[in-house]
Amino acid sequence: MPMGMNEWTEKRALLNHDVLCNQLRNELAAARLDPTHHPLTRLRMWPQREQEYRQFFDAAIDAFSPVHLLGFAFFASWSAEMKCEFGPAFHELFLATSNIKADVASLHDFLNESLLEVNAFLATAAVERTVEQAGAVLARLDTLSVAISALPRTIGEGS
Repeated sequence: MPMGMNEWTEKRALLNHDVLCNQLRNELAAARLDPTHHPLTRLRMWPQREQEYRQFFDAAIDAFSPVHLLGFAFFASWSAEMKCEFGPAFHELFLATSNIKADVASLHDFLNESLLEVNAFLATAAVERTVEQAGAVLARLDTLSVAISALPRTIGEGS
């Protein structure tokens, strides 16, 4: 069953704000103070969540589709057959009039770039890590976070 808007926005709060904005940002801030002696525990675990992020990004397309509006009281008078008939048209219109597919594709690109930066930083021997490298990782993760935050907040919205 596709993820609904409420579930998707709750997951956005967890993955984006709690993980990217709070946990990783704080860890990288500490690493920027002393990049050669920080264990980077959370940053090391973050790439393991790649598939979770990708599934989350892809779920945005269905989560914000106006087809969900057919379940609201406004459409209570419509028969199940009518809803089944018009649902795909609502969804296709949403895809045709929004940038949601392009936005999701961009998120995948930002995730790829972030993973490359994070993995390169983690592959660098701790004694060779620099403040600039930690800053570059933070910048990549910030770009990803901003793009996640820019995704829709309501059904039918699509930048």
